[in-house]
Amino acid sequence: MGKAAFLGGLCIAVCLCAWASDLAAETRTATAASYVNSATGWRIWDSTNLAIGAYGIALEFSPEFAPAYFQSRARL
Repeated sequence: MGKAAFLGGLCIAVCLCAWASDLAAETRTATAASYVNSATGWRIWDSTNLAIGAYGIALEFSPEFAPAYFQSRARL
């Protein structure tokens, strides 16, 4: 993934995080789980920076989502 694509995705993620507080708790948790799954994929492809970003976005959506917190700390 090139820098432009990463920055575009990051911009979209920031916009999503801006309205995340308006989402229902189960929707925020499901979205966080999706980002954790993405981070796992990025780790497999040895893209640590993208994995860290995905874990961070997961925690923005749902700060109490334990898998995002512990996997971001344990696996990188």
